Amino acid sequence: MQRMLVVGGCGTIGKLIVEEMAGAYEIVTAGRSSGQQPVDIADAASIEAMFSTAGQFDALVCAAGMTVFARIDEISDDDLHAALD
Repeated sequence: MQRMLVVGGCGTIGKLIVEEMAGAYEIVTAGRSSGQQPVDIADAASIEAMFSTAGQFDALVCAAGMTVFARIDEISDDDLHAALD
């Protein structure tokens, strides 16, 4: 079976991705405070460490990060910048 690494796999969106793909892939989750592989996506050394310890995988999904759940016309520039910082 193919392996999929899901960064943010224990978060709101990540859990749904894991649930949907679990039948087709062996799922490995990664995250800052939960998951099978520790990773801080704001730290390059942490990302490198994740890749060196996660083993081989066939697919990578990144569902990590902060966001505002709102209609697109209700999201402010500050909301967008906060999600990217």
